Amino acid sequence: METSPNAPRSLILSIRLYQALLAIYPSSFRREYGWQMLQVFGDCCRRALRQAGLPGLLRLWSRTLLDAVQSALEEHAQRGVDMSKEKFIKLSGWALMLGGLAVVLGWVASTRPEYDRHNALSLPIDRYINVAELPLLVMGMLLLSVGFTGLLVRYGKTAGAFGRLSLGLAMVSGVVSAVGMVGLAIYDSNPWWSMFFFSLTFQFLGATLFGVVCLRRQMLPRWNGLPLFAGIWVPLFVVISLIVEQNSGTWVEWPEWVFYSIWFLSLAGLTGLGYLLQSDSQPAVMPAAAG
Repeated sequence: METSPNAPRSLILSIRLYQALLAIYPSSFRREYGWQMLQVFGDCCRRALRQAGLPGLLRLWSRTLLDAVQSALEEHAQRGVDMSKEKFIKLSGWALMLGGLAVVLGWVASTRPEYDRHNALSLPIDRYINVAELPLLVMGMLLLSVGFTGLLVRYGKTAGAFGRLSLGLAMVSGVVSAVGMVGLAIYDSNPWWSMFFFSLTFQFLGATLFGVVCLRRQMLPRWNGLPLFAGIWVPLFVVISLIVEQNSGTWVEWPEWVFYSIWFLSLAGLTGLGYLLQSDSQPAVMPAAAG
């Protein structure tokens, strides 16, 4: 879809991001309807900007992300794919692995300087990495939400109310964080930064709490500590940072190796959890009550 060189940056970013978002639909659906959907979304963005400015565009995005995940799942179910619970759980396992990888790659992309051929620290590849940061982070958050949905489908019956609530927190927080990331890319200030960062924290907190339930109930076939290992690092970092900041009165400047450690430990945990989920995809059957 062509956009005018003089088009607002928010419009160009939105169209590029939506084009990447279409990848969650079945390939046959994208070939048949992808171009029309992109064109309609572009028209909606222009109208939202004209009528309400950036707040209107962000409201459009909040609806679009929720609708896209729901409609993509429906299309996968209808387009020649027998989306049984077992198959959905397998796909959600892959979503956990790919979502974790996308978030880590998006974070690595965010650490690179903006491309400038006069900057010795800037590499030619940065011109592509700078553009990839936003789609990677948004897609990562949404894929993780799909992955936590699969965990809920697979283990919800045995996880109890608190376990289901924890997974629900992780699911919803991922979508909210994705909306915040889009808002941050368009309007670099609060509340979008807080919306992105704290929702990201709550998503991993939900995984951590579910991990506690797994350890207590021993629900998984093996590796019951894996959800805790996958989720604990981000909320632990946030808590420690808040405590240190409260005591010192200044913002903490952590060395870069700390962030690398956090994200790669989280990725290792999510990869293992995704592998476990897609290999243990048969939904649990509740035992029949004694007659």
